[in-house]
Amino acid sequence: MPRMSYGGEEGGKMAAAAAAGPGAERKEADAALRQCAAQLRPGAEPGRRLQALLALRRKHLKEPGADERFRGAGGVRRLLGIIQRYNNNPPGERPATERRATGNLLELELSLSILANCCTREGARAEVSTTTNHCIVCHIATDEVGESRG
Repeated sequence: MPRMSYGGEEGGKMAAAAAAGPGAERKEADAALRQCAAQLRPGAEPGRRLQALLALRRKHLKEPGADERFRGAGGVRRLLGIIQRYNNNPPGERPATERRATGNLLELELSLSILANCCTREGARAEVSTTTNHCIVCHIATDEVGESRG
């Protein structure tokens, strides 16, 4: 089996898991997925939340079955929470600085994108299809994000 090279601290853990065998590598990937889902909770530091969203989008949810494991870890519920928090802030109460506003919009767009991909599975669609969640997602997708694109 060829030796794989990973970068950084996470890479070292992944390389060790790969050397230990496929079961250990899967456990490490599941732990990283659960950790990212945990960073989406209310009160998490915005920078960590954004990093978690980017890691989910770029890496963790590309593996087969990862979207269902993410949903099982409460990820879909937490994505809906991010969308709800954005929806609860009227335009005049959104962040005063352009940097914070841009970060919030990026969080919203990533959350909607990840949620849309998760909704290719029945379990996530059922979780999102409650009236309240459906209305929130539709409102944000049509009013807020549509306006941001000009």
